This record gives sequence, C-alpha cells and structure tokens, in this order.
Amino acid sequence: MDAWLQLRSATRSAHEAMERLPRLARLFADDYRRDELAALFRSLLAVHEPLEAALAGTPEAVAIGYCPRSPLLVSGLVRLSGGAGIFPPSVPIPAYPSSASRIGAFYVIEGSILGGQVIRRRLVEHFGEDIAEALAFYSPYGDDVGGQWIRFRTVLARIVDDNVAIREAESAAIATFSAIGAQLAGLEAVDKPHCIHRGSR
Repeated sequence: MDAWLQLRSATRSAHEAMERLPRLARLFADDYRRDELAALFRSLLAVHEPLEAALAGTPEAVAIGYCPRSPLLVSGLVRLSGGAGIFPPSVPIPAYPSSASRIGAFYVIEGSILGGQVIRRRLVEHFGEDIAEALAFYSPYGDDVGGQWIRFRTVLARIVDDNVAIREAESAAIATFSAIGAQLAGLEAVDKPHCIHRGSR
C-alpha cells in the first residue's frame, strides 16, 4: 500500500467527522447566505494563518509548490463583505517537528483542493457568477488541480518511505484535521451565550 492510500485510510474517520460539521454542510443548503460564507472564511483564516506560519517556507512547502491560502481568504472576505472583519480566536495548532509530520499536514491542506472544486461550483451556481472572484480559496491552483495533486503525491512518496515516517505523517494529518475541525466547530457556538473560546490570535 502506498503512502497516500495509507494516509487516506488512517484519516478517514477524522475527515468524515469534519465533513459532517453543520457549517460545512450548510454550504449546500438552498438558503445559504453570503454572510454565512464570510463567517466561514473568517474562521478558516483564523486557523490557516498559524498553520501557514508553521508550514509555509519549509522545504516541503517549496517542494510541492504550495500556494498560501490566507491571502486568498482575505481577498475573498474583502469581496464578500468589504473587509476582513473581526476574526474568532484561533485554536492551538499541532507541532510539526519533522519532514514527515509537515507533509502529513499538507496532505490535509492540499487534499482540500479536490473537494474545493465541488464547493466552488456549488457556490457559483447558488449565488451567481459575480461571486466567483471571492472563491479563489477553493481553487488556489486554478485549472492545475490535477497537476498539483500529482506533485504533492510525488513528494509525499519520497518523504514517507518507511513505517516511522508514515506513522508521523498519519499522526500529523489527524491532528491537523482535528485543529481545523475544532476551529470550525467553534463557529457553531458563536451565537450561543456564555461561550468561551480557548486560544487567541
């Protein structure tokens, strides 16, 4: 079994748990609103900024040709609501001390470009073509989604080449899914009284 298949199997439960979050399910609702999308972008920005502080510029990021997501989220927020607005507090992010752990984190981040294409098409269909320029976060590589995924898998296979590395990559990927999921789950509680968010930006 290759590294990608092992990672996909090891992270399936974490991935599916995140997909079940109501705020992500709402993306496909018939009554979905622009202000909901803006709130989602703010929450995503609150977790992508510290992730990219830890990962962008690393040898793994350079090797895969990583496109940072934070600027795309900021640009999307400006187009959606005229400004970035107030961000929610950030959740703690994992440590990524090894090459295998960093490529495990990128498995989560880069893997999102595949589902991102589906979400982008849905939002354009729902809101109209005028929203397309706000959705660059969902298509950071433009039409080169397939090429980027091949580049990522090539680097993944080179780095994750033994059982120790695959375990490190799996642990980091699961922890990254959990951090992003916790950030988005926090968005579920913003309208609830007496909600306490942990972490700060």
